[in-house]
Amino acid sequence: MLITGGRHPLFGKYKVGFMNSGRIRALDIECFINGGCTLDDSELVTEFLILKMENAYKIHNLRFRGRACMTNLPSNTAFRGFGFPQGTLVTESCITAVAAKCGLLPEKVREKNMYKTVDKTIYKQAFNPEPLIRCWNECLDKSSFHSRRMQVAEFNKKNYWRKRGLAVVPMKFSVGFAATSFHQAAALVHIYTDGSVLVTHGGNELGQGIHTKMLQVASRELKVPRLTCTSVKQAQPRCLTPSRQRRPSAPTSTAELCRMLARSC
Repeated sequence: MLITGGRHPLFGKYKVGFMNSGRIRALDIECFINGGCTLDDSELVTEFLILKMENAYKIHNLRFRGRACMTNLPSNTAFRGFGFPQGTLVTESCITAVAAKCGLLPEKVREKNMYKTVDKTIYKQAFNPEPLIRCWNECLDKSSFHSRRMQVAEFNKKNYWRKRGLAVVPMKFSVGFAATSFHQAAALVHIYTDGSVLVTHGGNELGQGIHTKMLQVASRELKVPRLTCTSVKQAQPRCLTPSRQRRPSAPTSTAELCRMLARSC
């Protein structure tokens, strides 16, 4: 990786205003990403980084700033998450610092600042937090988180050199592109007289398993065995998007759009 680019390294600074209860009232974050020697996707990564940085938290007073820096290093480019992992790390570091300052458990501060009611995100999209809260409580319950935390604390008391840690972090990952022209897809399902099924779609397989997902959807909707379904890897000649181009495979939207189309076929 010395001569090829990778995920953008990020340097983040934050200022936060909070109550003794752990409730965050204001948050100011400034991020700098290492774009490398060319622009590539650094501008888009910065945009997505800013839009996703609030994560699962509703903080009423926010200021997020991002800058892509040109350096003499190999150009960095798009990776899965597209800025979200780096930006969320800064936000979660802030949450952990607030918890330490207030003498509270980090998960309590996270829960206190999460979305609680239907509200608009920083990019003006209506968001219903009911699934988020349900998943959060379910994860805590099924993982026996609180009892495990007590075990970790007991272990750390007895061991000077070896330490253990345990954390739980909520995640709200927005799906889609800023350009609405990318929010289109195509799928075609053939059902033959011998009971076999052929599924084609306009998505790109990049290791995310989109072919497997399409076959699972077809098998479930048609109530046929999975082995009777087949997917064509190169669907371009048979299944074109309205723009006659394959969809860019990013923000998880390719699989979701093709899945919905396959269900409706």
